[in-house]
Amino acid sequence: MTATALRTLICEDESLARQSLIELVEADARLELVGAAASGDEALKLIDQLKPELALMDIRMPGRSGIDALSASTHAPAVIFTTADPTRATDAFELGAYDYLLKPFGQARFTAAIDRLLARLGPVASQAPLKRLFVRHRDAIVPVRIADVSRLEAQDDYVLLHAPGGPYWCSLTLSALEARLDPERFVRVSRSHIVNLDRVARLIAHDARRLAVVMADGVEIVASRESSQRLRAAIA
Repeated sequence: MTATALRTLICEDESLARQSLIELVEADARLELVGAAASGDEALKLIDQLKPELALMDIRMPGRSGIDALSASTHAPAVIFTTADPTRATDAFELGAYDYLLKPFGQARFTAAIDRLLARLGPVASQAPLKRLFVRHRDAIVPVRIADVSRLEAQDDYVLLHAPGGPYWCSLTLSALEARLDPERFVRVSRSHIVNLDRVARLIAHDARRLAVVMADGVEIVASRESSQRLRAAIA
């Protein structure tokens, strides 16, 4: 296993459970989401096509089961089962599963399972910056390229991603997303805003201490005093 973040595939047919797993994976810098399957047949296809290092696998899915998909695949990822079925643990561990998470489970249980997995696999280095997010939009889960996001705006317990076709709602916190973004491109300018420097049109004085960041779409964001100092230093 290379010292990089674990390339992770989610195999879950229930849309809400799938979205919950997507958010758990994207909040953990040790994991990199590479895809999501909604059926056993799709899981088999993506396991062999994407060759993930970790599969988060439901058991009962349309078509073949998660266990059948793993048995039929030529690639063998590390596996953590995420299921509401308490009766298949023996089968799961016979396949070499690293853990068996019974739904419903929260972030603490998920993180503990990843901790144990990584302790057995060895050290994992910091992950490369996030390239895409899978977010719920209308009645679907859609990918949003991070490079296309002009700014991220905190809205209560959610983050609003401003990008073409959006805006898109994400249930990760702004701080969690900030830790996964490329710091050369994305800068937090206030408690509630992170901006993509490639989408900044200009900086103007707001008052004696603070700058206003004017985005390419005309939106103006007042930077905090601390962020204004960093921005001034960057352009000095």
